[in-house]
Amino acid sequence: MQQQRALLLAKRFLSNGRVSRFSSSRAVSTTTQCRWSGDGDGKEEQKVSPDSFQRAKRGAFFQPRPQLYNTFVEDVFLRQYLQRVMPVEVCEEVFADLERKYNAWGEKVDELVTSSAWRTLHDIAAEEGMVAIAYERKHAQWSRLHQVAKTILWGPSSALYSCPIAMTDGAAMLIESSGLTQELPQLGKAFARLTTRDPTNFWTSGQWMTERRGGSDVGQSTDTVAVPQEDGSYRLYGYKWFTSATDADIAFTLARVQDPQGLVTPV
Repeated sequence: MQQQRALLLAKRFLSNGRVSRFSSSRAVSTTTQCRWSGDGDGKEEQKVSPDSFQRAKRGAFFQPRPQLYNTFVEDVFLRQYLQRVMPVEVCEEVFADLERKYNAWGEKVDELVTSSAWRTLHDIAAEEGMVAIAYERKHAQWSRLHQVAKTILWGPSSALYSCPIAMTDGAAMLIESSGLTQELPQLGKAFARLTTRDPTNFWTSGQWMTERRGGSDVGQSTDTVAVPQEDGSYRLYGYKWFTSATDADIAFTLARVQDPQGLVTPV
């Protein structure tokens, strides 16, 4: 009897369209569109309107982006210390170097600077065939296993350069499996660069996949739309959360293609 009364109260409460959810810090009240069906035997079924899941109505989760400031400019203690112990003329010259954020024309420059050791790893990876081994197929079907075993041994001492190499391997496999290298010569050129052992010609590839929803099912969480253009290219509309191998020479991204009727590739 008490259980039926509780269900009745819950039914009345939800029929008004008000549902409460609680977090550890505060209670938040949201509106949903619900209706209930059942035969009164305590087995109630909730049916939720699709409108409840429309982002425009329910909002979306946005993690605040980090505020990346100029470390030297923000470190008041360091600046004051240098000003106190250095002669003025020396301090001015040092500050000009440490504050360097503009080019010769006064334009702000945000450069991605990599160390010489990181660039050397690029050359080593090419020479050792960390990508090439799998595509040279010197050992036929065993070439991929050879590559994987070598990557396992190289990874711990690669200073994480195994990440761009993994992205590059994925890009090479995508190009090869597409069968479009004859139709699209630029893909053939890219494939040759991604799989060469020559450090001066070796390219790495990035992958722009992850979006706000994240998760292991990348296809399911992809909302970016690719709209075909008259010149054969695509214009992308979406939001990529981060990119892998940001210093790569090329990059692949994931999107749903829009057809002439405005429909996009289903999940």
